[in-house]
Amino acid sequence: MNPDITTPLAVPLRTPASETSATLYCFPYAGGGHDVYQPLARLLPTRITPVGINLPAGDAGRPTYPTVQTAVDAIATAIAAQHDTSRSAQADGSHLVGLFGHSGGGLLAYETARCLRGRGFTLALLAVSAVPAPAAAPQLMRLLTNPLYFEQVIHEEQRISTDIRTLVSFALRRDLPMYTAYTYEEGALLDFPITVYGGDEDHIVPHTDLAEWSSYTAAHCTVRTYPGGHMYLRDRWGTLATHLATDLSPRRTHN
Repeated sequence: MNPDITTPLAVPLRTPASETSATLYCFPYAGGGHDVYQPLARLLPTRITPVGINLPAGDAGRPTYPTVQTAVDAIATAIAAQHDTSRSAQADGSHLVGLFGHSGGGLLAYETARCLRGRGFTLALLAVSAVPAPAAAPQLMRLLTNPLYFEQVIHEEQRISTDIRTLVSFALRRDLPMYTAYTYEEGALLDFPITVYGGDEDHIVPHTDLAEWSSYTAAHCTVRTYPGGHMYLRDRWGTLATHLATDLSPRRTHN
């Protein structure tokens, strides 16, 4: 699960097809690497190129980015660099760019979206999963700094077969310091759609709270729920891929 620190921040999860018309950047949850979305990448239609965001770890697994903002600045720069040659295509809607993040990765995706829009970059969609709206996120992130609580979350929700304590230890060192330092600052609303996904039995981020994301965009906000808990997506990759493809389409994003 540990990302390779020599790997770029944005890593294609499969070879782009010649007919690609959209790019979806996928932000992992705490402790995850860019490869956690390989099941999703295999199921997305060929018109969408999935790219994983890889957060490197420093010495002894400590965070390379001490705050969400420092990570966001680096990620936004990497994404913008990949699309410099197609900026005009993005502007006329012929190539769509979306961001998707699960749990803590959703918060990182949101702040990256804000950063990119502030730099004049055109986005088509922000898709977030199992994460509270940004103003409520710091409270959850602070709760996750309790190692026993975080281990319980992973054990009960993720059903991971690898060494749980190793993953918890890595996540606590690399990811949680920057998330727990996060504070939400109000700003301009996003001017493109937000889609929110969640499990209907999620005890960490109740699906009833997901509608709060609607207040963060001037465009439309869609909430989709699925059977399952915080890691519902492990059993719903196919359905999630279908919905993401629908949400990241010209007709959907321009309505």
